[in-house]
Amino acid sequence: DADSQGALASAPGSADQTSAKLSPQARRAEQARERMHQGLSQTLSEVERWAQSGVPFDTLLNRTAQALLDILRAQRVVVCLRDGQAAAIVGRLGKGHRSQAAAACFQVPLDPPRDVFGILCTHGKDTLISNTQDPVIAQRLPAWFHRELRAGTRSEEHTSELQSRQYLVCR
Repeated sequence: DADSQGALASAPGSADQTSAKLSPQARRAEQARERMHQGLSQTLSEVERWAQSGVPFDTLLNRTAQALLDILRAQRVVVCLRDGQAAAIVGRLGKGHRSQAAAACFQVPLDPPRDVFGILCTHGKDTLISNTQDPVIAQRLPAWFHRELRAGTRSEEHTSELQSRQYLVCR
């Protein structure tokens, strides 16, 4: 109810008070994450509206990819779809720098999953990989990913934005 929500907002240790204790850099990072979260929520609402309005599927995918590219400030977005006959996730389209070449690389076997992409897609989890050079992650990424996309890590000063090729979001 409204009274309990008001009490939560002003409770000690709440997000507002915690935010006030952060360094300016950490505060900017938190604000950027909040803007990104709001942008993603708005995009999901738009996608739902587009789908309900009968927008053709290819147009829906293109609009969604472009919206994600803009909101995440990514170098590229690759949309992959499940290919039931091949039991794989396949790159369908891309937006951004070298995105079509990147989309062509995505052939992710699901039965059985052979790498981190296949495992994540099989489990249907939303996942953000923030450092593809982390040894635990790097050994589980397919060779083509390292060879073709050369993703790495993000510098500390840019942690507030998801604009690098290093970030992978899997669903």
